[in-house]
Amino acid sequence: MFSQLQFPLVFSGYVNVYEEAYSKCSASFSCGNFTDIGYPFWRNDQPDYCGHPGFKLDCQGDRVTIDINSQKYDIIKINYEAQFLKIAKADFMLNICLVSFINSTLDFNLFEYTFSDQNASLLYYCDHLTEDHQPRLQEFTCPINNRHSNCYFTAPAISSNDEFSSRCKISLLIPVLAFAVEGFTIYSWSIDQVIKEGFE
Repeated sequence: MFSQLQFPLVFSGYVNVYEEAYSKCSASFSCGNFTDIGYPFWRNDQPDYCGHPGFKLDCQGDRVTIDINSQKYDIIKINYEAQFLKIAKADFMLNICLVSFINSTLDFNLFEYTFSDQNASLLYYCDHLTEDHQPRLQEFTCPINNRHSNCYFTAPAISSNDEFSSRCKISLLIPVLAFAVEGFTIYSWSIDQVIKEGFE
């Protein structure tokens, strides 16, 4: 008899806690310019049980970012039906000179590249190279201690033991969209255009 009286009280409390948790997580939400976002995504202002740990979104005005392998990426597009994200490395979106010099890598337990992607190279602090060295090499400069340093972008990527890479202090591998590389090689897209298109 005693246990029968206690059970409904415990159960009722459990239901109330469950309903409260469910109400905080069940509704779709907006983040930046995106609407109707739901599981596995969750917002940085929601409890961490509302989504998968690897899909936490940081909503900052119109900007939406996600952390992948301790690197921040801007989300450009979310396609639920095809189950892909279009993202770009956040520091590149601001300035390709002000970057953390780390190769872009995905958490392959959660994500994989699509067939729309290919790798490109960003080469920093290089000896001066000419287009004779590489037909798709495009030079840009970055200010270092009030001096301009020679830097280069090339797609497709070059290997780390390539002659050009060896003449630069830093060589980064970044994923980009193949159609953006086509825009770069055929239609003279800028480096910024290619990088800000992101990758899938």
